[in-house]
Amino acid sequence: MKEDFVSEERLNSLHPADKEKYELLTQQIKDEQRKLEVEVPGEPEDRLAVERQIELLEEERQRILL
Repeated sequence: MKEDFVSEERLNSLHPADKEKYELLTQQIKDEQRKLEVEVPGEPEDRLAVERQIELLEEERQRILL
């Protein structure tokens, strides 16, 4: 996962609902990353699915900042 630096000032400028959504997405990304830490031999499809899910969550989180 790419670590995006977002200033505290920028986060605080978000509408409360957007800030809550941003924090929720950040937690979901961390949860998905934990799944990648567990190597399951013979299950590359699962790994690809998790990596894609992380990408989607990151994209959604980035849209909040726009």
